[in-house]
Amino acid sequence: MGFDFGVGREAPQFTLTSHDGNVITLKQYRGDWFAVLVFYADDLDGAAENVAGLSDAGADLWGFHGQVVGLVHGSLDGARELAGKAAKVGFPLVADEDGGVARAYGAGNAAKGTRRNLAVIVDRSGKIVWSAEGGASPREPAAIVARQRDVARGAHRPATIPIHPASVPSSRLLGKIRACASSERDSSDDRRADRLQRQERH
Repeated sequence: MGFDFGVGREAPQFTLTSHDGNVITLKQYRGDWFAVLVFYADDLDGAAENVAGLSDAGADLWGFHGQVVGLVHGSLDGARELAGKAAKVGFPLVADEDGGVARAYGAGNAAKGTRRNLAVIVDRSGKIVWSAEGGASPREPAAIVARQRDVARGAHRPATIPIHPASVPSSRLLGKIRACASSERDSSDDRRADRLQRQERH
């Protein structure tokens, strides 16, 4: 199984029709959501089980700002057939009729007749931040939720601000600062003592 195919590059855009007739674009997730793209090859029975599992995991993915889009290689009828086989469908299953989107993401090559299962996470700026392909494991709901959690938490981690060496005080300067602070404290103590003495006289 290969990992991190195309990570860091701009995610290829698409506009496709889903099993329920809605038009789905990658751009609609930009800015607010991480798009979790799951590509399905030929095994509709195995895909149906996976669709149901990912639908059950939908609340967890939403909690980490992720929304799933299932990309089915083939016609809209094929996407609807997959939706009919799945016990539960909680996300759009879109028809990649000519396989163009699969090819753009590296999930298939129509000329060679090859297709493979693939899962991809696209961040809110439209960049691919994770991908895994081969077999069924890249589409495992638990694995996708765990990866989405890591990706979302990484996106919210505050950046480390580097300190330029020139901005760090030298030891000599630190010594002067401490001496000045000490002198200020001594002067303050002397003034306080004088004030108390004057008050006692009166």
